[in-house]
Amino acid sequence: MLAYASVRLLEDVGTARPLLLQAGAVCLLATCGWVGSRTYRRMKAELVWAEAVAASSLGQADRAMEKYRRAYSVLWADRYFLYNYAAELHRHGQQDEALRVAGACRRRWADYDLELLLAELYEQRGEDVRAEAHYRRASLMCPNRFVPLHRLVLLLDRTGRADEAVRLARQLVEKPVKVPSFQVDWIKKEMNNYIVKQCE
Repeated sequence: MLAYASVRLLEDVGTARPLLLQAGAVCLLATCGWVGSRTYRRMKAELVWAEAVAASSLGQADRAMEKYRRAYSVLWADRYFLYNYAAELHRHGQQDEALRVAGACRRRWADYDLELLLAELYEQRGEDVRAEAHYRRASLMCPNRFVPLHRLVLLLDRTGRADEAVRLARQLVEKPVKVPSFQVDWIKKEMNNYIVKQCE
């Protein structure tokens, strides 16, 4: 009786093994199909993104925006795509949509250029407090950069905070230059002229 039970158990194991192998093969095929499908969709979306960039550089704004919208359905979580799309929307005057996309990007990424873009978008909407916060954050991210503080001086001056603007302009004029450039020279010169004008 014991011998019969052992033989029966071996037969059950023998028939179960092919079933397990078949089930594993089906699962593997399904997983490969799913991964392959997602990879293919991503590659197609990235090609559409490249077409959008090309269309934008040729001045074909409508075509570029249509391509960005198509790519967005797949690349909605890609931080580089979101930044690029937000900047493009901003360039084409679609500020509300640019702000929405830039906000989605910011939830995934902390970046100097993104902070500058958000500051500019908020400033254009007249939300100066938010714009100031983003300019300051950009400056903290890259303390050696001149652009955020320069734009902040202009914002402070425009909003009637000339004393703060002058103090910040002096900091910019005295700030050591790590990488000399025409832009930095121009900012320093403009800030120096601003201080002179305010102190007259």
